[in-house]
Amino acid sequence: MQSNIVCLEQRINIQVPNAFAPRGINNEFKPLHTCEEGCRSYTLHVFDRFGGVAFLSNDPELGWNGKKYGQLMPAGVYVYRIEIVQADGRISRTEGTVVMIQ
Repeated sequence: MQSNIVCLEQRINIQVPNAFAPRGINNEFKPLHTCEEGCRSYTLHVFDRFGGVAFLSNDPELGWNGKKYGQLMPAGVYVYRIEIVQADGRISRTEGTVVMIQ
């Protein structure tokens, strides 16, 4: 039996760089994703080594420039968490680390 109904499920693909250099060519930590029209919300958290929030954004076009309160953070490893809520309510989460090089 065949059907003329097609069900498409778009999975979100998130690509995250593992390093950036605020004073270099890759000067912004900005994940790329495939959630364009089917995205209800987007949140990017970047945490410092003490667990404090170094950066928070709800705008997928805004990346982290390595600064907190206008001051450049020290070089090192930072933890990030990305959460995307799709149009159908499904939640995609990605966590990991990024190295900031100076």
